[in-house]
Amino acid sequence: MSTTKEMMLKLFDYNIWAFAKVWNCIDQLNDEEFCHDTGYSHGSIRNQMIHVISSTLRWIDRLQDRSPRPHLDHASFLTIEEVKKEWSAFNSEFSKFIHSVSEDNLSMPAAWEIPSRGMRSSNPQWEILLHVFNHLTDHRAQILSVINLVFHKETVEQDLIFFLTANE
Repeated sequence: MSTTKEMMLKLFDYNIWAFAKVWNCIDQLNDEEFCHDTGYSHGSIRNQMIHVISSTLRWIDRLQDRSPRPHLDHASFLTIEEVKKEWSAFNSEFSKFIHSVSEDNLSMPAAWEIPSRGMRSSNPQWEILLHVFNHLTDHRAQILSVINLVFHKETVEQDLIFFLTANE
């Protein structure tokens, strides 16, 4: 049976794989389309990608018992390439964290709060990471939907089972 850490690493690898597919779809867009406010979710695909980066890094901060850093400013990123550069740095930081967390730490509770939502709780770290991976999947689906329905571009499937089959 897999350990919790092995499962978290598998979910991390799945997210890297799935987001690479999403980036290939995003690459069909120009910068104007990428930044276009669609009125859905966080407004633009750029904003969704920045939200994904920012919110994930804030959870990583909480898991390391640090105050969450400020949210990134969407407007500071004007092009796909600027967001890709931020994405690369984000992936490095997330990878470093997920590979360094211990099996014991994954079962330890981490206190967290989201004052803007009036939420405060404590969960085992693996549950928080499961939330993070689920949140990433949700936003990938939203981004792919917008690319297809608003910009009429081709998208891809990003189900976990396809990743598992491709990586047997």
